[in-house]
Amino acid sequence: MTNGGNVVTTSAPASPATRTLLSVPDVARELGCGRDTVYVLIGSGQLSSVRIAGRLRRIRRSDLDAYIDGLVPSRPGAHAEASLPPTGSDQ
Repeated sequence: MTNGGNVVTTSAPASPATRTLLSVPDVARELGCGRDTVYVLIGSGQLSSVRIAGRLRRIRRSDLDAYIDGLVPSRPGAHAEASLPPTGSDQ
């Protein structure tokens, strides 16, 4: 693309797989869960996050990878219980 004789290059935004910081919806998509579940994981300390500009919450790619690496595979045929803390609605 040119702009008054100058060449202007545009690039597509980095995919979540290559970004260092991920949004909560990005992490939810990667884990195959909802945003609320990601917030529960963050609140329980199972998944680390950082705040940007005091309001925006982001998850480092390395923290998501560490969380995934720490998950224990369920045995075939075994009933897998979620490792999430109770939310209060089932107490």
